[in-house]
Parts: sequence; structure tokens; C-alpha cells
Amino acid sequence: MSDETERHRQDNSSPALHFEMVRRKPAASLAGIVTDICGYRETMPGHFRIVEYASLTVPLVISFADPFAIGLGHAPADNDRYASFAAGLYAGPVMIESFGGCCCVQVNFTPLGARQFFGLPMSELRDRMVGLDHALGLDGIALRERLGEATG
Repeated sequence: MSDETERHRQDNSSPALHFEMVRRKPAASLAGIVTDICGYRETMPGHFRIVEYASLTVPLVISFADPFAIGLGHAPADNDRYASFAAGLYAGPVMIESFGGCCCVQVNFTPLGARQFFGLPMSELRDRMVGLDHALGLDGIALRERLGEATG
């Protein structure tokens, strides 16, 4: 485990925080394809909001619990619920709300890595989010099931 991963674990283990997060660098074989991998789990009920600003990564989120409410450039509406999804590059702020029951793994790809992994031109993901089944088909559903059954 890297020092960075350990710090996140220590910082987020406080009972006052509503989540736990562990972030890791990918294996050397994924250099230039994946920037990092993150595990996230909410530990308290509540309504939480964050704003993330444009980045040069393409996230793949695989959810094992409640969905997030996500608005690209706007506050999320009732129909903006996403569990397992891929999101393309977006130049504006992304508003994320959760309600205390989210648990997921997020893989952040470089744009080139996302193109290789998804087999899609990045123009098909730009400024939008797509469900795991759309991004990866049946392989995506199988991946979610395998990860959900993993013990570690």
C-alpha cells in the first residue's frame, strides 16, 4: 500500500466524516491508461453535495449500492440518478449529490486509455454520462457482478 493510500484511509476514518475513501495508483502496466483507482463508501445517512471541476480523466464508476445524483453544469434533478456509469470529458462543473448509501469503485482513465478500454471514440462520451451497459455491454454487467462478489 502506498503512503498516499494510507493517508486517505487515516484522514477519512474519523467518525465525523460521512465517507471512507481509498485511492491507489494503478499497476505500472496501466501507466498512460489509468491515472488512479478509488474505492468510496458512505458511512452516515444524510444529504451530501460536492462540486467537481473539469479534469482530464474519464471516470468509470461501478456502484454496489445507491446511485449518485449528478448534474453536468447544473444542480441534479430527480431524473439525474446514476449508479454504474462512464462519463466523458466535460469542460464545466459537475454537481454531485448523495444520500448516505453510496458505495462504488471508480477507475479514472486517461482519454487515450478510455478510448482503448471502451472501444469508443471519445466524442461519443464528451459532455455526457452513459450507463455501464451502454459503455461496456454485457461485459460491464458481468464486471460489476464479479467485483460485487469479490471478498477483498
